Amino acid sequence: METDHEELHRELENEGDELEKRRDELASETDTARQDLNTKVSDERTPGVQDEQEDVLGGKDAVEEAESEDEESEEDPDEGEGGGSEGAGYREEE
Repeated sequence: METDHEELHRELENEGDELEKRRDELASETDTARQDLNTKVSDERTPGVQDEQEDVLGGKDAVEEAESEDEESEEDPDEGEGGGSEGAGYREEE
């Protein structure tokens, strides 16, 4: 008969094995996705990918940097000076 701590030890060992297996599966999926992405980026027939090639190859940091640059360029210099119609129920006639 197993004691409580032996049973817990066995359960934790099994959980650790499952986590290692899942980690290996995710690493394999990530490698496959990376290879697929690199193939698409280098293929000029894939629409839109070359336009953002630096972002795609640069990863999350490049995308976040590009988004922050876009936000800075879209800031309205008149923002904060009353009179805006946004959210006030104003609707321009079509």
